[in-house]
Amino acid sequence: MMPASQAIADEIARNANAIGYYGLGYLKETNKAVAVVKEAGGEPVMPTPDDARSGRYPLARGLFFYTPGEPRGEVKAFVDFCLSPDGQKIVEKLDFVPLARP
Repeated sequence: MMPASQAIADEIARNANAIGYYGLGYLKETNKAVAVVKEAGGEPVMPTPDDARSGRYPLARGLFFYTPGEPRGEVKAFVDFCLSPDGQKIVEKLDFVPLARP
């Protein structure tokens, strides 16, 4: 058990015998990604942004905003910005998977 995704990535980079699971945004050249299959006999799929976005990569999951009812005011403006092309460019710049290719 590690306290955060970055700690897992760092440990894997230091320890040749380590195996870990963390978000695609933390994957760097110091770690080796492996293909996974959804079910026995299935096609192995590497963790790529396109396969994560499409759901083809079986370990990908979405991140969600939850609000008490429809967002309004500053909350709506924030959510709208996050979902906008400019917001999604920030998502990609931080090495996470944007909703669509910017």
